[in-house]
Amino acid sequence: MQEIAAKRRRFGYRRIGVLLERKGMSMNHKKLYRIYREEGLSVKRRRGRKRACGTRTPMPSAAGVNARWSLDFVSDSFGASRAAAAEAEAISHEGIPTAPRVKR
Repeated sequence: MQEIAAKRRRFGYRRIGVLLERKGMSMNHKKLYRIYREEGLSVKRRRGRKRACGTRTPMPSAAGVNARWSLDFVSDSFGASRAAAAEAEAISHEGIPTAPRVKR
């Protein structure tokens, strides 16, 4: 059991038990868990996701009209799963006319 746990650190007592059964050593799941604990084995925990350190700089504001544009994707869950892009200007919020949607 120690050898399997050393090779497969992410295997718990159940998967180790399956591998032991394949080698011909079958035992009760309660006995298997007790031996697993007595040998001091446990599944190694994964570390958390790394977070960005420091502070983020805010996006600079637009200097005037037509200085920065935003793009937004809109999807229709009721139709034939089409996606449309909606663009808008950052200051005046004026949108670009897109092709009209045809209802089918």
